[in-house]
Amino acid sequence: MKSRKGCVAAFGFVVVVAAVGSGVSGFSQAGVVARSFEFTYVARIPELPRSAKSSRIWIPLPQSGPYQTISDLKIESPFAYSTHRDSEYGNEYVFLEVPAATLAGPADVRVHFRATRQEHRVALGAQPIAAKTGAGAGELQRFLQPDQRVPLQGIIGELSAQETQGIQDPVAKARAIYDYVIATMRYDKSGTGWGNGDAIWACTAKRGNCTDFHLLFIGMMRAAGIPARFEIGFSLPEDQHDGVIPGVRWRGFPRFAPASFVIFG
Repeated sequence: MKSRKGCVAAFGFVVVVAAVGSGVSGFSQAGVVARSFEFTYVARIPELPRSAKSSRIWIPLPQSGPYQTISDLKIESPFAYSTHRDSEYGNEYVFLEVPAATLAGPADVRVHFRATRQEHRVALGAQPIAAKTGAGAGELQRFLQPDQRVPLQGIIGELSAQETQGIQDPVAKARAIYDYVIATMRYDKSGTGWGNGDAIWACTAKRGNCTDFHLLFIGMMRAAGIPARFEIGFSLPEDQHDGVIPGVRWRGFPRFAPASFVIFG
């Protein structure tokens, strides 16, 4: 077993700069609004403690999908790195293991890419959403299952049943759970316990960071029979069409994106 002192999983903070390129707004062939952005995603590796032997860093990479196209992806790193794809969810990331001896001071790893986003609208009453997303039965079933820190039995299941009692419509159930989380939880990173994705801790402490909000919401949704998953993304100004958009700095990985859920029938 490796000592915690011997190997540090370090991640200083992330700085995001989105430079909006020319022709950012337009329409696809289907008449859907699209916007294009040029991103510079900077991961700053801090100077290591004297007792550390190395720093291990994981940096998420953007991927193309039904509503997003990623191109011109470039990685600039002063250290050797490798790219990987998660076997379960298909997420891609950069991995670095930097010996302390080669890290004289803080260093930056930069990820550049161009993203074209299409507007994604969902008419909840039109048809089952699963038919629109193309989500397979296996994928939906996975997002109905518990995770290590998101159990669906006990207090999470009981709370979900309490807040959705008498409600049959899945969208109305989702709204009731959302309203409960927003009304009950508070954003508070004081003390310890927050930020670990522990739904039971969030349920009892009723505070934490975005991760705690999300995992409580996801646990209650899954317990109510609605597939839910955690997603990460960037919120960009709707009314800015050129120039530079200053990024936000996060300690560790960015964890502010909304959870998403799928209604199917």
